[in-house]
Amino acid sequence: MADPKYQSLPVSERVTIAVDIHRERCLRGIERLRFPVAVAVGRAFVEEGFIAQEDLDEVLPRCPAAPVSPKAAFTAEGDHDMLDLTVVGIIVRMFCNFIRFALYLCSQIR
Repeated sequence: MADPKYQSLPVSERVTIAVDIHRERCLRGIERLRFPVAVAVGRAFVEEGFIAQEDLDEVLPRCPAAPVSPKAAFTAEGDHDMLDLTVVGIIVRMFCNFIRFALYLCSQIR
């Protein structure tokens, strides 16, 4: 939020703008990932509250190599939910924690 046009706004509005910018960047980033990775990263972003499930459902079909039906791509008869502890999942968690901390710091600026 180094843009001078935001300096005169109250902190609450700057935090709101920062969250909106972050949401848009998350969606653009997901859209550029290959579909299997985009699903995992998108799920983590939804869990962290960075984007809504509706946003993820809208962006996934635009990912490279996206199947016709995104939900059908990773389900088969007899499948069970698995805990996603991949390297990508760990990196996404670290990134989410960093962003959460940065947003907290922005909210503490008075």
